[in-house]
Amino acid sequence: MKLIDFLDRVGEERVWEIALALQVVGVGDNFYLGHIKKLIIDFLTHSRSIDWLLNRLGPRSVSTLKKMVYSWKSPGPGVESTLSRYGLVFHGQIPDDLRELYVAHFYPKVVGTFPGVPRPVVTSAFLKLVLLLGFIQREKVVMNPDKPRSFSQKMKKLSGQLGLCDDHWLREILEYLKDRRLIYIKNGVIFPDRGKLLSWYSDMGHDCKWDFYEWVAAKTRSEETLEFLTILARAQRQQEDWINVEVFSGLVRVREISERLGLVRYMDNGEKCYVQLTAEGWHISKKSYPDEWIERAIVVSADFETCIPCTYDPQIIAIMDYFGELVTHDFFLVFTLENLKGKTRDAWCDYREFLKVLSERSRRLPDVVRYKLKQDFH
Repeated sequence: MKLIDFLDRVGEERVWEIALALQVVGVGDNFYLGHIKKLIIDFLTHSRSIDWLLNRLGPRSVSTLKKMVYSWKSPGPGVESTLSRYGLVFHGQIPDDLRELYVAHFYPKVVGTFPGVPRPVVTSAFLKLVLLLGFIQREKVVMNPDKPRSFSQKMKKLSGQLGLCDDHWLREILEYLKDRRLIYIKNGVIFPDRGKLLSWYSDMGHDCKWDFYEWVAAKTRSEETLEFLTILARAQRQQEDWINVEVFSGLVRVREISERLGLVRYMDNGEKCYVQLTAEGWHISKKSYPDEWIERAIVVSADFETCIPCTYDPQIIAIMDYFGELVTHDFFLVFTLENLKGKTRDAWCDYREFLKVLSERSRRLPDVVRYKLKQDFH
């Protein structure tokens, strides 16, 4: 709701109190109510009022106002009375038009850009799901969740086979795949449901990713992680921007999980800590395809090896994972494209789509590779 909506809902006495605090009317003035509301709105929604107000609020109230603007959290009773006195907060809420004004004002003070500084890289939980699904379709995976000790050992082994540095989320991923009936277990062996996988791969967009993370959050009782993702998406305007964590509340609880999911990244810069959406976090929280995924980021060598950043579009990686063979997994995923026989006609991804992806997403496609791939197609 906008400021006018809140003013219309409070009594005349409250409107007068705000007007007097803002000094837009005097004690002896005899204006009608509609005019007083207009004076309040004209003053509070103009950028010149900001410095005047911030000087009167005090450091604690200003800090709380920042958190309210970015975190959408209600302030404590003591601070709320101060913010409420000046018409900035009504029943724990900031009017939408005032929020926009203060977001624009505070943004240069809370944002940081650090070109050239290496960004932390984490393999997202969804990419682990994609790699695990590909592995299950290629290899015989023996897994018995009813035997915890054996299951735990096999999870670690599976993590190594996938080239992962840890087995975080693999248990949840397997449960999710079973719950969505993309796989089934028979006599301790995992089998893919190829019919359902056909549909799943075809729809591997925003909704598919959100469904997975929503399921994981509910399973691990960490729904607040996705709430924080939504809040950060509102705060972060550009993909290269880092937001000072001081404007968010309750980060201690969500930092570890959000980071391990691969949806956000954190960076310490001196005494300050900043947070930023990863490309995948940007995609699912803003429903917008990140610039990082549009770049020609695939490197193809004349030795038929394809190198892809592990932060790249999981759908593109899924295509490479099907047609190629994963060799190395670190900051980059390295696939070899030498053995493509039997893969040139696939149910969920046409070989022509594979060639198109390589052509459009590669920095350069060596002639020897291009010739060989076209020969395999024919």
